[in-house]
Amino acid sequence: MLDFNTEATYDFLRVFNGSDISGVMLGEFTGDLDPFVLDVPGSCVTVQFTSDLSVTRPGFEIEISCITCPT
Repeated sequence: MLDFNTEATYDFLRVFNGSDISGVMLGEFTGDLDPFVLDVPGSCVTVQFTSDLSVTRPGFEIEISCITCPT
């Protein structure tokens, strides 16, 4: 996560392991957060953003990268 600033407790970014929101939730983020790294254990990730639309904040910027694990 490069930048994250949403309305705390009203706007949420949720990250799930898998191809949809039925997968295990890896994190739920809200408010003003410092940059961080979130490692996903699988080969697919789903990102869901929900907002109450009442207060506008800068939002978020994410960078997604894939690596090949050593065998």
